[in-house]
Amino acid sequence: TGTAEDPFIIEKYIMSEMTGKITILNTDAYLCIRNNTMNEISNGIKIENAKNINISINNISTNACYRGIQILNSQNISISGNTITGPYIGIDVREAENVNISTNILIVSNQFISNIFIFIPC
Repeated sequence: TGTAEDPFIIEKYIMSEMTGKITILNTDAYLCIRNNTMNEISNGIKIENAKNINISINNISTNACYRGIQILNSQNISISGNTITGPYIGIDVREAENVNISTNILIVSNQFISNIFIFIPC
């Protein structure tokens, strides 16, 4: 129903550039995006003008020069336990409030990086 007790769930999808990405716009419904696989995708998960989103345990492989997860103008977002491979910007957060980012793994040029390349502009 999209409440805190019964959130909407996007789970166990396998996506590629041909099948699309996950984009959430203009909502305050509670939503969990978890256990998805995105292969060779330009931008994996985009959240814009939204609240109450949990992004966890996703595997995202991006094309060069793109973002794994992008958060724009949003609030109450949790990003944890994701593996993001090959991004220019792993996690891009702009104009957002109360964003919790923890225990994500970024792999760039076959190098293991934990919670690095997070872009949060002033």
